[in-house]
Amino acid sequence: MSLVFTVLGPPATKKNSPRIFKRRGGQRFVAPSAASVSWTEGAIGQLRIQLYRQGGRLLYPSPVSVRALVYRVRRTGDLDNFLAAVGDALQRSAVIANDSQIESWDGSRKLLDPKNPRVEITLTEME
Repeated sequence: MSLVFTVLGPPATKKNSPRIFKRRGGQRFVAPSAASVSWTEGAIGQLRIQLYRQGGRLLYPSPVSVRALVYRVRRTGDLDNFLAAVGDALQRSAVIANDSQIESWDGSRKLLDPKNPRVEITLTEME
């Protein structure tokens, strides 16, 4: 059984332009870029809506294979960073219980579509 999700909007990774903040005690910490936070929050909302339309429950508690087609505006970004962002969004939206369930990223790749940036995600339960 496979399910398909589409996250609209330009994909972003955690590692693009990270921000450095100081805590009250002066200790520094690194936070994801504003673009990454925005993409992740948008992705979570879109994935939850699509999950609800497909049954509205935690979808896969078992190992899965994921295919992510990352359509970007420009030829920038590392595929592994985009995939990490996709895995995090799938987990935070409760499509999967934990991103450690992802056993393979078969067929995932970066593509270019400046007019319609998006991420097309296909989840297949592994037997």
